[in-house]
Amino acid sequence: MVDSSVHNLRQIHEFRTFKKYQMEDVIKWYKNGKRGALFWDVGLGKTYVASHIIKYELRTNSVNKIMVVVPAALQILWQEELDNLNIEYTIVKIKTKSLTRVNIISYESIFRREKLLDKFKKDIDFWVLDESHKIKSIDAKSTKTISEYVNDSASLLLMSGTPAPNDPIEYYTQIRLINKDALPELEMFYIVYGYPIEFEVAARNGRKFKMKKYVLDKKKLSEYLKIVYKYASFRKTEDELDLPDLSSLVYHYKLTTEQRNLMSTAISNDSFTIDDKEISTNGFSQLINKTKQMLSGFVYDDDKKTHEIPTNKLKLLKELIDDTSGQVIVYALYHHEYKVLSKLKECRVINNLTKEKEKAQILKDFRNGKFKILVAHPASIGIGYTLTNAKTIIWYSLTFSLVDYLQGNGRIYRVGQKSNVRIIHLVCNTDIKVGNITFNLEKTIMESLTNKKEVKDAVFTRYGNLKKFVNS
Repeated sequence: MVDSSVHNLRQIHEFRTFKKYQMEDVIKWYKNGKRGALFWDVGLGKTYVASHIIKYELRTNSVNKIMVVVPAALQILWQEELDNLNIEYTIVKIKTKSLTRVNIISYESIFRREKLLDKFKKDIDFWVLDESHKIKSIDAKSTKTISEYVNDSASLLLMSGTPAPNDPIEYYTQIRLINKDALPELEMFYIVYGYPIEFEVAARNGRKFKMKKYVLDKKKLSEYLKIVYKYASFRKTEDELDLPDLSSLVYHYKLTTEQRNLMSTAISNDSFTIDDKEISTNGFSQLINKTKQMLSGFVYDDDKKTHEIPTNKLKLLKELIDDTSGQVIVYALYHHEYKVLSKLKECRVINNLTKEKEKAQILKDFRNGKFKILVAHPASIGIGYTLTNAKTIIWYSLTFSLVDYLQGNGRIYRVGQKSNVRIIHLVCNTDIKVGNITFNLEKTIMESLTNKKEVKDAVFTRYGNLKKFVNS
C-alpha cells in the first residue's frame, strides 16, 4: 500500500537537497510501494539518497529495523554517511547477537549469519542492497540467502551503477527480488523470453567440452525490459550532471625482444622456459594469465617465484606521470606490479592485503594532496569512493572485469569533479603472429572495455581455439 503522503515527498525535510532526477526516482520508489531499484551511473548519489531515505523512515517510525547489505569494502563508507546524519547503527559481525534499528552487513558474510537473520526476520522490514549486481548470479550463496528474507520485507531498495554489466539477463534476479511475480520462474522465463545455445569451453589441460546456456531472444528483449523499467530507475551521468570533459586515451608501447620471444613460445607450445625454469601454458586460462603478466614485464612460475622480463611499459608510465600535473590514480592487478610501482616518487599502494584502517588513512591523505600517485587494484577502491581530487587515471594493467573498469573510472568522473578528466590506457601495439593467428591480448581487452562488452567472453571468442590452430 502506497503511503498517502507520497505526493508531498518534495516537502520532506530530509529530501530538500535532492536534485530533480533524484527526487523523481524517490517518488517512483514510494509509488511502487517502497520496493524498487536505483540503477544510476556511479557518482550520481545513490548512497546519499538512500541514507536520507533511511533518516526519514526512522524519524517517521515507518520501519522497525533496517538491514543495509554492502560489499565489505563499502562498510566504512556507509558508516561515514550514516555518521554524517547522526544515525546510530550496528555492524553485523560473526559474534553479533542482536540487531539495532539500523544494521550493516556484507555480502561476503551474510550467509554465515542466517541464525541471527532468522531470529529477527519479522523485525527487518526495510532492506537496502547496495551494489546489487552482487546478486545477479542466481546460484550465488549470498543471492539465495538474501532471497529468503527480502521477499517478506515491507520495503526494499536496490542500488547499482552496473546492474547488468554483461547481459540484460542479469536484471532477472534483482527484479524478482523486488516483485517475485513480475517475472516467471527461471525455467518458464527462458521459454517465454529466450532460447538455448551450445558453446565450447577450454579446460585447464587444453581439452574442450560443450556446454549449454540460455540467452535472451532479441525479439522479446523490449518486452522484458519494459518490466525491468517498471521497477528500476535508470540514470546516466551525461544526462544528469554538467561535468567537465572526459577524454579516453590510448598510449601504445612496443614489446621487447624478450617479451616477443617468450610469448611466441608460450602460444606455440604447452610451456616456455625462463631462467632455466619451465612454465606451463597448456591450458587456455594459463596462457592468457601468463601473457598478461609478460606484458607488465614479469611472470610467475608454478612455484609463485617471480621472473622479470624487460618491458617498455614502465618507461611509458613514468613519462606520462612526469608530464601530468595534479594527482594520478594508477590501476594495476598483480602484486609484482605493486612492488615495482611502489618505487615511484610520491606513491602509495592499496591492494587486497591493505587493511581497512590503513586504506582509509591512505585515501584521506590522497584526498588531502599529501602524495601524487595512488596505485591500486580497481576492486580495492572501485566502489563507492569519491576521489575527485585526481583528474587522471592510468590503466597500467587492463582489467578483465567490465564492472571494475566502469567503477574504477567512476572514482574521479563524478559529482564534485571540477577539472577535465583523462582516462589513459597503456596498450601493446605489437602483434604476435604464429602460423595464421594474430595475437594481441591488450588490444582485444581494450576493444571490449571500449564497447562495454564482457572481456573474458571476447578473449575466449578471439583466442579460444588458438592452440588448436597453431598445432594443426
